[in-house]
Amino acid sequence: MGFRFAQMARLYKPLSTEKTILLGVALYQLITGIIAAYSSIDLMIPCLFKALFHIECWGCGLSRAAIDVVLLRWNSAYSQYPQVFLIMGLMGFALFKEQLQEVFRKKMAHRFHRIHF
Repeated sequence: MGFRFAQMARLYKPLSTEKTILLGVALYQLITGIIAAYSSIDLMIPCLFKALFHIECWGCGLSRAAIDVVLLRWNSAYSQYPQVFLIMGLMGFALFKEQLQEVFRKKMAHRFHRIHF
């Protein structure tokens, strides 16, 4: 069991600085949004575009929708921001693209190691 865990740990590489910042901001928004959903404390980052121009931007509602996804409120998330599922999927893909490529490369090498051209 320990050997298998060591193999899995070797497969995952540390995240780059940009991805670490992106993940940190996303986690901050989710955690503060969940706190706001269950209490009256609101520590979320305000929308700068909405604060300056007093109209909603293309991303307004995304944080609320992501919080609804985490809380498993699918219909509410879709009604808040219909693209939330697409954006969360793309964010997950961007964060773990290198790991997915490495897994796919190893699986393909394992499957085709006996084929000689």
